[in-house]
Amino acid sequence: HCIDDPDQINRAFDSLLDSENGYFEASFNPLTPRQKSLIKALASEKTPNLYAQDYIKKYHLGSIGAIQQGVNTLSKNDFITKENEVWKIVDPVMEAWLRDRVFVF
Repeated sequence: HCIDDPDQINRAFDSLLDSENGYFEASFNPLTPRQKSLIKALASEKTPNLYAQDYIKKYHLGSIGAIQQGVNTLSKNDFITKENEVWKIVDPVMEAWLRDRVFVF
């Protein structure tokens, strides 16, 4: 049985985001404001260079040291990763939750 109705797919995905809401909130809420800024930037725009001045300014990421500290913590805790030379959020469902429920782009 194939689902080919876009509204049905959207409802199913919304239901998935709802079901994961508690887990994602428990993971996301303890992060520092700087870590949340870095996550927000990556939810908005993946990048090969987190330390590019344009990217730092665009997303108000602060100092290089603060970014490095955030990258270390977020990488160690499997929030972000560098894949094919591009920094991104590890979990695509969490990325969608961040975009649709937390930051609302």
